[in-house]
Amino acid sequence: MKRMAISLFASSIVTCCMCLSAATVGVRINTVANTNSVSGRVISVADGDTITIIGDGNTQYKIRRNAIDAPEKSQAFGQKSKQQLSNYVFSKDVTVTWKSKDKYGRVLGTVFVGGKDINLQMVRDGYAHHYKRFDNSPMKALILSGQK
Repeated sequence: MKRMAISLFASSIVTCCMCLSAATVGVRINTVANTNSVSGRVISVADGDTITIIGDGNTQYKIRRNAIDAPEKSQAFGQKSKQQLSNYVFSKDVTVTWKSKDKYGRVLGTVFVGGKDINLQMVRDGYAHHYKRFDNSPMKALILSGQK
């Protein structure tokens, strides 16, 4: 009887562990899959890494491009960076994938025009650099730097 109770107790623990593992895996999958996206037309380019789009219902979204940094307008090449970003996105329909917002309420996202990653393109063109402070993935750094 004692042996049977121990066996039942052990199987209950194993079952609980399996349920917890499954729940944890489910949470991870949902976290990874929990990428938001918003689409709209670019109505403003503030500088080389910030745009404003207008989406459904005339909702405006201020977008800070994720994982990159571009010079400010007053810094060297700041105006050129802004102009290059404008060439890629101004008055165009974009899709932005994102997971969070910054302390100013801006969406931190990756901007796509026709499936082309504009964040990556601006780095490849030399108008922005990989912002390692907020994205320290070695693979992302290699991809953004253009190395193979």
